[in-house]
Amino acid sequence: MKKSIIATLVLSLSVAAVPAHAKGGYIGGQRAAAIAKAKVGGGKIDDVDLEHSRRYGAYYEVDVDNCRGEYEVRVQATTGRVLSVRRTGNSDDCHRPSRHGHRSGHYHDYDDDHDDD
Repeated sequence: MKKSIIATLVLSLSVAAVPAHAKGGYIGGQRAAAIAKAKVGGGKIDDVDLEHSRRYGAYYEVDVDNCRGEYEVRVQATTGRVLSVRRTGNSDDCHRPSRHGHRSGHYHDYDDDHDDD
């Protein structure tokens, strides 16, 4: 019983270790989003679209919004290689007052008694 469990585990790990491009498939939108997010230093994913072009073939176009701006990142669909990064605008997400009137979710109590007033 243990041997069959171990054999199944080893087989499943070896299949999972094969890169997506070796199997002929795409990396997927979630993986492309994670790659794009890491490339621009984090942020919020606004949109992921699978696109095709003569120049790049199949690629994911990922829109990322962070404190430094809005970015369009193109990620090759089979390898995960970043093809291009383009800043498309300024971010609306940074330093927005929260519903309590504090910026960026940070609150500082400036008086001596450490309460909310």
